[in-house]
Amino acid sequence: MLLHFVVDGELVRISSLCRKVNVLGGVAFASYVAIAMLSYVQAPALWTAAYYINASQTFQQLYGVENYNAIIAFFDGPLAIILSRWIPVIIASAVTIAMIALARNLDRQTDDTLAPRILRWSLVFTAIAFFAYPLYTQDLW
Repeated sequence: MLLHFVVDGELVRISSLCRKVNVLGGVAFASYVAIAMLSYVQAPALWTAAYYINASQTFQQLYGVENYNAIIAFFDGPLAIILSRWIPVIIASAVTIAMIALARNLDRQTDDTLAPRILRWSLVFTAIAFFAYPLYTQDLW
């Protein structure tokens, strides 16, 4: 059974709204996976030997000197690291704004369908973030 509701004077089916939530959730999921995967190469590039000798030695032992040097050369400075970190964060934030815009005019009938779906997506994002390397201070919290 498909439920219908009115958004801005238009009749909308809940199944199409759930599909939009799933697509937006998939985009945010891909962003969070990118954040988690990139964190393992961003950390050694961010903690360079010039300022963090012990961390640099730890990463050289962990990754090997050749791989460590390749990671440093790939990012070529802190700006590239920060941009590679913030681009997926901006995408995930845009998805959040799109979800808020999508759900702002919903009535009570749709809460029973969409709220659990949105909650499940947020739990998936949290689970993916668990695997990310703690790169910045806020990652530790």
